[in-house]
Amino acid sequence: MTAQQVRNIIESTTDKVGGYGYVLGQGEQPTLTWNNQMGYGRVNAFNALQAIVTGPEVICGSGTFSIQNPLPGTTVSWTSSNPGGLTINQSTGLAVRQNNFSGAVTVSATINSGCGNSVISRTVWVGTPQITNMRVNNMSYFTGMNVQLCPGNHWLNVTPVGGNPGNASWTVPSGIPHFVGTNTLDFTYPQNYSNSLTISVRASNACGLGANSNFFLSKKTFGCTSSFSMVIYPNPAKDQFSVEMMAIDKNAMTEEVPVIESAVLLDKEGREIAIGTRVAGKMTFEVSNLQKGIYFIHVVVDGELTREQIIIE
Repeated sequence: MTAQQVRNIIESTTDKVGGYGYVLGQGEQPTLTWNNQMGYGRVNAFNALQAIVTGPEVICGSGTFSIQNPLPGTTVSWTSSNPGGLTINQSTGLAVRQNNFSGAVTVSATINSGCGNSVISRTVWVGTPQITNMRVNNMSYFTGMNVQLCPGNHWLNVTPVGGNPGNASWTVPSGIPHFVGTNTLDFTYPQNYSNSLTISVRASNACGLGANSNFFLSKKTFGCTSSFSMVIYPNPAKDQFSVEMMAIDKNAMTEEVPVIESAVLLDKEGREIAIGTRVAGKMTFEVSNLQKGIYFIHVVVDGELTREQIIIE
């Protein structure tokens, strides 16, 4: 047995102690539950040495669980933490998905060796993925919310979970300019677009496409006027580009120019690539050494974060 296999057994047979909540996939093991204070839990040497639950990590229809290398004379009884989503035969360990359920379920084996019972559990994913951590302009979005947005550029991001899902798939109404990144969507809410927006997102795994999660958005009709606009030029850029607040109407003559507090260049994965250098009221970036492609710039103006897209050629 390899060192990694031994580690997997130890981590999967811990006791969830301390009264803390343990979250699926937060640690290095995507199928185990983790807590930042307690890790995977307290090591249970008896459980680790005696047996391990084997079976599928993802159940689309059905799957069978068993105990690896059980001690002679032991009996095993199987249970599911959510029989409404996944039933499991008490004797054979055959698990069957129910009611098109999607979500995490804990499968437990109660092992009786004649000297008492020992319970070993394993959390598996059942069905298609779910969309979590929905955000609008980096602010949390909760199911059913209606968020008002000023005309202009905005972005959405999500986290698909369950059964090694792929990247999010977006559905955007016709007439809305947008760009799809890795689990992100940058879009422009047009000034002349009078309708509310519903943008849908879902992900897929080996079981198929998950259900849509929806962002409900509407156009804000107050508090959006400004005599200045953020301008990025040139865009596309080759060697250098700048970010500047420029006047867009005559009222700007009597107004104070908004301050660009910071500007950071990110790649499509959200990694920080460069920080802007302030030159005469604008932020300048040297990009001659960057690979060609699409990048994003996060700009803070008067305490508010704005995200824009920049193309490097």
